[in-house]
Amino acid sequence: MKKRFLAVLLTSAMIMGMSLTAGAEGIDGLDDMGAEKTLNGTAAVQEPTIEVNVPTTLAIAVNPYQVPYVASDGKTYQDKVVSVPAYIANYSDIPITVKITDARVAKVKPASTVQVVNTVADDATAKQIALALNVTAATYKNKVFVKSTAEGATKTAKFIAANVEGQDPVDYGAAIAVGTLAPATPVSKTATVRAEVEDPVITYDSSSLVKTVVGATTEVDGKYTQVTTTYTPTVYQLEVAGDLVAKPEKVKTPATEAVGTEGEEGYVPATPAVMEADEWSTENDALTLSVKYVFTANVNEVE
Repeated sequence: MKKRFLAVLLTSAMIMGMSLTAGAEGIDGLDDMGAEKTLNGTAAVQEPTIEVNVPTTLAIAVNPYQVPYVASDGKTYQDKVVSVPAYIANYSDIPITVKITDARVAKVKPASTVQVVNTVADDATAKQIALALNVTAATYKNKVFVKSTAEGATKTAKFIAANVEGQDPVDYGAAIAVGTLAPATPVSKTATVRAEVEDPVITYDSSSLVKTVVGATTEVDGKYTQVTTTYTPTVYQLEVAGDLVAKPEKVKTPATEAVGTEGEEGYVPATPAVMEADEWSTENDALTLSVKYVFTANVNEVE
């Protein structure tokens, strides 16, 4: 036990001696162990790059007769409510949370009797449209966007429908939290080029949304090198889905009540109302849609 205690003391003394010697040798001009040195450091704030592209238009067509409809994306649709998908893309280097705070539908012509509802009843005869904004995670694969349940399930928000007579809108659903878009994935490649390039060129692929930055050249020993970086964004897909009343009707001839007593002179039996189709029209039944986004940078989620 005594030998072990002595060994511990000797080891501690050796370590202290080594530390003091190393400290003395590491500072030039150290006169004694009481000397002080000041280390001045400066810090710069590294700010994230935030870039989120959102659609400014969302093409919607009310197609009650399900005729072939060629949309702006060149595809032919026959749905009752046609929507060309639009995309929210995050090119930032940090996660971004997206929230839709207000989805509002208004009539092009307020004189219309069309109302926006959550669901359309089977026995409904008035013109009604059931609409929902679907938000789906989308992935980029083989230059085609595909819906992906692996990245997030579809989220749906009912619209806020503007009153036909211009009164305050009726709220048919709450705001929808789309979710958090992960940072974009950058891939950089350096190549030797012949000519000097002073300004970077930024392009976006319309089919894949991949952003490409061809940087300025760097000259070394008469040779130019250039870095090209591609950014594959994380994407959410927006589209409108819905349903319509199949055969909206309106009263052509009102119903009448019976007059007199059946079997007696002057008796007039009751008659039911005569209904006729209330045709859908571009002038009265077109819709406009507005959507508001809120973006929050999730700096605390950066790995």
